Amino acid sequence: MYFRTNELKQKKMKRILHTLAAVFFTAFTIQAQNISLASRVVSVEWYSNESKLAATTITNNATDPADSLFSWQIIEYNLVSGWDFSFCDNQECYYGLSLGSTKNFTLRKGETGPLKGDFIFNDIGGNGNVRVVIKSLSNSSMIDTFSMIAKGWATGVNDIKKTNTISFYPNPAKDIITLKQKGNKTIDISIYNILGSIVKNITLNPGENSISIGDLQKGMYFIRYMENGNLVSKPFTKIE
Repeated sequence: MYFRTNELKQKKMKRILHTLAAVFFTAFTIQAQNISLASRVVSVEWYSNESKLAATTITNNATDPADSLFSWQIIEYNLVSGWDFSFCDNQECYYGLSLGSTKNFTLRKGETGPLKGDFIFNDIGGNGNVRVVIKSLSNSSMIDTFSMIAKGWATGVNDIKKTNTISFYPNPAKDIITLKQKGNKTIDISIYNILGSIVKNITLNPGENSISIGDLQKGMYFIRYMENGNLVSKPFTKIE
């Protein structure tokens, strides 16, 4: 009788454990399916006189249309002194960020949107990383993290000097930015927005050139041009 009772207790305990395991697995699966990132860790490396995007996409797999408001927050922020960093969600790009910076964005049920971190090396080599946590504001089970790791290859002294052919002011700028071209030939430049799209193509004459930027939205932009076979990228900020 004792052994029979003990055997029944063991079978009952096994059923309880199996049930708990099934519940845990189901909960974990639901959480994993509610929000998904194409890549949770993205590593980039490039020449330090340019910038480099670390990008992924986020998909809202929620079944409830109410689960559409999210936030992201920087929980790790380790950059080389002199680097700049900006971050874009599916609605807007932000710069001047730091540890703890947080923003809200909307991603409706079934939608996929971009998440992009832009490392601006400013001619400084080194290694850095930024990590953000993304979570739903209405469903605590919808949470994930995105880690961005960057390496800027240090340029030699000669390469850095090559980037001094074009200088500009003011920075930040509101309506007009003046570019000074020190050479004796024309140079074609392009202005890119933070998403990597060209917003202006300009041919610079020797000397000072005044460029209208009043039509651009506020944010960070990049002046890019080729010099001696090298791509040079210099950031500036448009304000209102």
